[in-house]
Amino acid sequence: DPVAEGFIAGHESAMPPAAADAIMDLAQSCTKEADVSGLYDSFKATGLRYGARFRSVKQAWRNSDGTMIKCVLSLPDLSSLSANYHMFPPVLDGALQSAALLSSSTESGSAQLPFSIDRVFVLPAAVGTRTCCNEYLSYLQVRERTRDTTVFDCVVANNHGVALVCLQGVYLRSSFAVGASMSSYATTYLMARPIWT
Repeated sequence: DPVAEGFIAGHESAMPPAAADAIMDLAQSCTKEADVSGLYDSFKATGLRYGARFRSVKQAWRNSDGTMIKCVLSLPDLSSLSANYHMFPPVLDGALQSAALLSSSTESGSAQLPFSIDRVFVLPAAVGTRTCCNEYLSYLQVRERTRDTTVFDCVVANNHGVALVCLQGVYLRSSFAVGASMSSYATTYLMARPIWT
């Protein structure tokens, strides 16, 4: 049985590009710089070990109430992948990683992991072009947040601020801290252990 199902279709919607532009405009309120220096150490402490290619969050700014964040995603040379992707996996992953900067979930020994996305829009600027750059921008706007769950919308743009992808209704759910006991935890609870290289 498949673990996920979906379909791809042409779609006209109010979400892109108007809503993408609205999220990016609201992100102008993100003027408080967020400390990203310990982000990947905090992920490691919860059992998530990212390799160099997936450590893309370099700078971030939050708004005053912690419901929006703007990030600079800087990547190694991915030109060898440019013929195969409209949007590179490390870019999208970096956008999702930046949600950790909106909460203190990793400080409590657990991380919030993505488990559902309502809709994904690939915008015209990303379709038909496979240009590769080393820097992208991500914008996250929180819709709802509880102790164990965060729901947000996300826009990924190129380094010129042109929106490429919209993720609408991204759901994150807290995981248990696994730390040094990851192996026994994985054996007991997980069907697969993720390793990003």
